[in-house]
Amino acid sequence: MKKLLAVLGAIGLTTIGASTVVSCGNGQKNKDTQETVLKSVQEKIVESIKLDSNKIYENQNDIYFAMSDLKNPETSELLKLEGVKGISASSKDLPTGKPDNEYDIWIRLLGTQSNQTDFIQENHNLWAVQISYFGANKSEDGTLSWNTKYTQNYDLKFKAEKQNLLVTNSNKEEITEATLNNRELTLYLENKNSREAIDSKIDIEGLSQDLFEEPVVKISTYPGLTGTITFKLKQESILQADQKLTIKAASFKSFEFTIKTENLN
Repeated sequence: MKKLLAVLGAIGLTTIGASTVVSCGNGQKNKDTQETVLKSVQEKIVESIKLDSNKIYENQNDIYFAMSDLKNPETSELLKLEGVKGISASSKDLPTGKPDNEYDIWIRLLGTQSNQTDFIQENHNLWAVQISYFGANKSEDGTLSWNTKYTQNYDLKFKAEKQNLLVTNSNKEEITEATLNNRELTLYLENKNSREAIDSKIDIEGLSQDLFEEPVVKISTYPGLTGTITFKLKQESILQADQKLTIKAASFKSFEFTIKTENLN
């Protein structure tokens, strides 16, 4: 995802925009000519990493890491394009110097982002190449400067397979089954290296509502890389049979988990 690092991450809990999102500021009046430069950047990215919008990539990292050379502020092929004046080494870095033309752009960030709600498919997630840039601004007296309220674009979309969540106990040991401890069990979730954020809307199938209280799901604050699910037996309830669960976190593959009956207190 849904789901940012020089891109996070998240994509996170992030949203893929429907084209270019233009920040407020005088840079708006240069939008058309800067979009022409942006178009050439998009074409160079597609050519360089051989982006195929019809292919389902094994992992969205295939695209993220393929752009490594394009992010290099010294040697990127994007710097050869008309109107591209620079690339920031960090998303926190502002442009240096002044633009030469009012259609110039300075690339702030290249990465990938997903969306966990609108773009989730049955077997894959939709992602997009994130291009964040500063545009040139021309004042009334003709002076050129950089509009530091950056613009973001997500037009280059691609598909990537859903990844597995890492499910562990409190000792960080990967598990597929466990017993209750003092009538409770907490599972720890991690997104591993997928860089997809974990959605708090997790569906749990197979859990007896007569025996268990409503599971408590807690997801770490943005970008949602970890979380927990806590199961608790209702007062006076006794677990007499294993609970075989299917746990579905929207942006990830479903996983099977069993709450065993042994060692109950």
